[in-house]
Amino acid sequence: MTLGLDANAALALLFGGSGVEIVSAALLEDEARAYIHLQNAIEVFYFAHRAGALDAFLTLHPARRGKTPVDSPNLTGVDLLDPAIYDARAGDVEAARALAELENFGVQIVEAMDADLWRDAARLKSQFRQISLADCFGVALARRLDATFVTSDKHELKALEAAGAADFLFFR
Repeated sequence: MTLGLDANAALALLFGGSGVEIVSAALLEDEARAYIHLQNAIEVFYFAHRAGALDAFLTLHPARRGKTPVDSPNLTGVDLLDPAIYDARAGDVEAARALAELENFGVQIVEAMDADLWRDAARLKSQFRQISLADCFGVALARRLDATFVTSDKHELKALEAAGAADFLFFR
């Protein structure tokens, strides 16, 4: 079985949470091969980087723990451009760890950006506008590899599934 992962599937593998059993089981199937497009890997890097930088901030400011909304625009309500507050190096360390762990799971990052692939992704985005551009690249890669696209974004991708655009494994 060949799998194409979106960022949510990769994050489930890395950090646990909802859907990790489904994603793990799919990866453990005999001869399963897993890929993630660079656009989706960038999202994984971003989320891991943000988590590492936020953890470093909260380590320095433990009174803020539990009071800092993770999804607030700047994570902490303070100036994250200030290097005394925002530790980009801690984010870099966490992001590098996350990508190395993905590789340990056997997930290969595909950096393909040839015209056929990006045009397929752009056509998907044009036709199914509610889908993120990163997921359009992931689906285009899954189509190229004749892979099943593993995602939690059923609300966004059900139209593609209904249109027969690709095979999907939804979790959550």
